[in-house]
Formats: sequence, C-alpha cells, structure tokens
Amino acid sequence: MKKIKLLFLFLSVAALALTSCADESPVNNPVNTDASISLRTTLKQIKKTIGTAGRDGSGDQALCFNFVYPITLSYNNGTVIEVNSYDGLIALLEAETENFYLEGIQFPFQVQEEMTITTINNEDEFMALVQSCGFDTIDEEIYVFDCYDIVYPFSVINQDNETITIHNESELYSFFASPTSNSDDYIVDFVYPISLTANGQTYEVNNLYELFELFDECEGNTDCICPADYNPVCVNDGFGNTITYSNACHAACDGYTEADFVDCGTNNNCGCPENFDPVCVNDGLGGVRTFGNSCLAACAGYNEADFIDCGIVSPDNFGGLLGTCFQMSYPLQVEYQGALVTVNNDGELLQYYFPSESALPDFHYPVQVMDTPVSSITISSAMQFSQFISTHCN
Repeated sequence: MKKIKLLFLFLSVAALALTSCADESPVNNPVNTDASISLRTTLKQIKKTIGTAGRDGSGDQALCFNFVYPITLSYNNGTVIEVNSYDGLIALLEAETENFYLEGIQFPFQVQEEMTITTINNEDEFMALVQSCGFDTIDEEIYVFDCYDIVYPFSVINQDNETITIHNESELYSFFASPTSNSDDYIVDFVYPISLTANGQTYEVNNLYELFELFDECEGNTDCICPADYNPVCVNDGFGNTITYSNACHAACDGYTEADFVDCGTNNNCGCPENFDPVCVNDGLGGVRTFGNSCLAACAGYNEADFIDCGIVSPDNFGGLLGTCFQMSYPLQVEYQGALVTVNNDGELLQYYFPSESALPDFHYPVQVMDTPVSSITISSAMQFSQFISTHCN
C-alpha cells in the first residue's frame, strides 16, 4: 500500500477547513453521523462511474439512484462536512487518502430513483438500496475470492454489532450462505488489521478505505480471463500458508502450475470423501454454489432439502428475461472455447448461451445492463449478474 506523507494529509485537512466553496463546507454545529459500509460501497461505485462518465454532471445519472443534496458526511477523523452537489462529492473523493477518507453519513437522507424521492432512515435501508442496485458489496467481494486470498482467522462485525471470528473457508461460506442464518445479515466492517495474499505476497489492510482500494485494484486486473466456476485448487505460498483459488485458472494467473497444487483437504474438517458427485444449492446471494459431493455440502450447513438441480436452468432465468426484464449493451464479449468472441445483438449472444451448462453466458466482465431505456448498470461478475436478476426480475 502506498503511504501518503503527513504533509499532504495536513494540507488536505487545511484545505477542507478553509474552503468557502458552495459545493462542500465544514459543519460547525454538532451533528451525529453513522459509519456506513453502504456509503463506502456507493462511493466505490461512483469512482467506477467517473472513469466512464467523467465529471460533467452525467456520472450520477449512471447510478440507479441520486443523492438529494445537501447531504452530511464525516471523515474517519471525525471531521463533518456538508456536500451540496455531485461535483462537490467527486472533489472529496479525489482528495481521499488512506489516512483521511469519508466514513459516515447523517441519517435520514433522501435519494431520487426514477423521479421518486425516497427517505433512507438507517443503515439497513441504505444497504437494501445498495443491494437492489446490484452494487458489489463487501460481502460479495470477499465471497468471490478473485485476485486475492484472505488469511484466516479474521473477525467481522455484522449489522447487529456482533463480532464473529471466521477460522476457515467453510465458516466463511456458512456465514453468507447457511440456510440457518438470517438472509439479511451483512458485514458492517472488519476487525483490523487483516491480511490478504496475492502473487505470493502478503498485504496488511488497516482500514476500510485500504480494503476498498484493494478491491478496485483487483477489478482492474484483466491480464487473466478466467471462468466464474467454483472448482477450488490449493497451493502452498512458501510462507507456511495454504492459498485456495476458486479454480485452476486463477491459480495459473498467479504463476502456479498443476505441479504446485496441494490437497485442499486441510479445509475439509468433516472428513468427507474425495469422490466427485456434485450437488448444488442456492447461496443466499442470488447465485448457485456447487459442492463436490453431498458430504461437503452438509459440512457447510446444507441438507438434501436444500439441493437444487445443477444442470437445468429455469426458463425464467437469463434466456427468458433477456429483452423483457433487461437489455444488454452491445458490443460485448463472451468466452468460447478459450477465445474471446465479440457479439453485437441478442441473437448472436444466445448462440453462446448454454443453459444446461451455466445459468449465464460466459461473459467477459464488466458488461452494461439496461433495466430501463434510460438507466444502465455495470455488472462486474457472474454473482452480481445473478443477484441483479433475482432482485430486478422477480
């Protein structure tokens, strides 16, 4: 992680303290703000939007909602600031550092969705809004295990302010997907520091800003194009740690070969056999999770009543909803037989949709999806696409 010099930090604070700009101004009267994981998730989405829409005022139109300004935000050091416009918010985002970043928001506030004004009264309502928009939440980022691996054990804080320690991958999946858990559970924050590994190196993450910056770096890693299937492989990182990759392609992206693979059985605390007889369950996040056999599914807290068909996809899913619930923005690319293929319309896309093999075409993400003629959403993963379908089309 890059370290910012203290001088730069002091100058940033001074600039905020002295500003008289109408777009953002410090709040002198006592104001209560709440730390908000939903705010950081939204700011991350806005940062992604800046790259395509710029700062011409159209960027906020690319989101599925707009803030009704003014809004009151707070920094990690307690500084409270009133923001009066989208451009003012962008200016604050561009000045953030890992030592000085936006952390909280004052409830209630209002948002505009398709000409409707909605009041957001608390973090639960804010998170519900974020999830309905299909933004990548911290739960999904951790769940997917894309270009990094988290070092166990680590602790999270849930929406009930409970600290939960997670010791291995099975417990992580159970936290998100166990049918006995509350489907509304979500991570509010981590207990820092936490450690992540990637490319044979270990990174220490000390706050939420650093973690989201790492997520952004991961999403920008397009050197490797891997399928979204979950077929885990494990390697030793040379430091006594076992790294689990979601499939062999992701391991190869980090420089490992089949000769480096080791038994992943260290995470198999249930003593399950190694036979491959796959079963599938709904993961609670709008996607489908595949286990190598029913014993491994039971180890994660599922039973036969939870099993679904791994091969048959409902006609109400992607193929039946394309052109009715949503439209794809073309051109886009899909992976087919190891190559990237550009498609330009629905007809061409459906030639590369094989519902008996996968619930979705093998998209090269990100892709743009239009849920209304004037509103588009950036989809960055198969999991996010599945969640979008479950929240927008049912």
